[in-house]
Amino acid sequence: MDGVLFTKESKRFYPHAQLAAQTLGFVGVDNEGLSGLEFQYENVLHGKDGVVVAERDSHGGLIPGTYTTREHPVNGGDIYLTLDKNIQFFSDQKLKEVVEAYRAKRGTVIVIRPHSGEILAMSSYPTFDLNKFYDVSQDMMRNLATSLVYEPGSTFKSVIIAAALEEGLVGPRQYFHLPPTIKVADEVIKEPHRNQEIDYTVTQILAHSANVGAVLVARVLEDQQLYNYLRKFGLGERTGIDLPGEERGILPEVKNWSRSTKATISFGQGISVTPLQLLMAHTVFANGGILIRPYLVDRIVYPDGRISRPGEGKQGVRVVSEDTARQITVMLREAVKNGTGTRAEIAGYEVVGKTGTAQKVDSDGLGYDEDRSIVSFVGFAPASNPQAAIVVVIDEPSSSAGDVWGGTVSAPLFKEIMEFTLRHLRLPPKSEDL
Repeated sequence: MDGVLFTKESKRFYPHAQLAAQTLGFVGVDNEGLSGLEFQYENVLHGKDGVVVAERDSHGGLIPGTYTTREHPVNGGDIYLTLDKNIQFFSDQKLKEVVEAYRAKRGTVIVIRPHSGEILAMSSYPTFDLNKFYDVSQDMMRNLATSLVYEPGSTFKSVIIAAALEEGLVGPRQYFHLPPTIKVADEVIKEPHRNQEIDYTVTQILAHSANVGAVLVARVLEDQQLYNYLRKFGLGERTGIDLPGEERGILPEVKNWSRSTKATISFGQGISVTPLQLLMAHTVFANGGILIRPYLVDRIVYPDGRISRPGEGKQGVRVVSEDTARQITVMLREAVKNGTGTRAEIAGYEVVGKTGTAQKVDSDGLGYDEDRSIVSFVGFAPASNPQAAIVVVIDEPSSSAGDVWGGTVSAPLFKEIMEFTLRHLRLPPKSEDL
């Protein structure tokens, strides 16, 4: 057709559409990364256009011999991720099922190798089609694994107890006398499932998620001492994952603590984390006491053949001793065997983990809403040689869909994803545990 010209343009196409959408991110109309890994590694992926400067004839053709500039195009690098497509797909699907079944606001799941920091799956729901990003809201594009900031609730008790164990101030078999309620300054702290006095060991306090017990354990630590441990576990700092937009969480400085802050922190209130921060804190117990950096890019292959491995060579920081990490692992194993996390148990595997149910802050910021909660489960397996660690966080599940606790909503989802992951990694169950 006269007067009509056609121009060929390249366009990024995402064949798996919604798979790991918030993590992968997308490019805009100019093929520039706008979110996720596409944005983080834009300079690596983009490459460089070629340039030709020459004279044209009356028909628009280049005139031979008139070239004054000729630069060849340079391809971008190829990025290979740590994500496992099968684990990612399974995680995405199962998360979707649970969020919809409980009519929850949203949810996230992360699967990691606890010794290396390789992310095997990172799911957020609701999600979207990467090929149609222009149809969705900014909120749906959020990577909840790194940007959701929330009070962790009882999943945080393992960190508090680990600090007391490391300082030699308590032992796993040490007993505490627990009343059903305890008053700290102007706060009355109570047990949600118990209204009588009881004697619990420190192991039982963690396994049965006793709030009063956590308060009593935290009391053996000085405020500054506890704060220092929280910082060592990575709280209040970004994990350093290779993704844009990671939040720091909220860890108040000791000078801003009230008389009840240490008590409320002991059961996961008054401090806020991201799901990834919570997971990384628990990988400390899985890998023998080291806080490592999580990463998503396994290697980058450049056009000239050079290979870069961004995740390698990053030294972790020792947080607790191997002995303390082992003790917490044994205690968290008890939480799954006989405590609040029994629905995370997998036949043939020794599963380790902790439940959490945290009420959400009222809209006025002055109290807690008993009708809105975030429920979670974090753990790893197998206990003797952990190969995978997983965190599950479900935001505002509806009580009309059933009991909404970390042990009833998040633990079963953890179980499904962990069992699939272990089998996919070809770790056979032990017949004696079946």
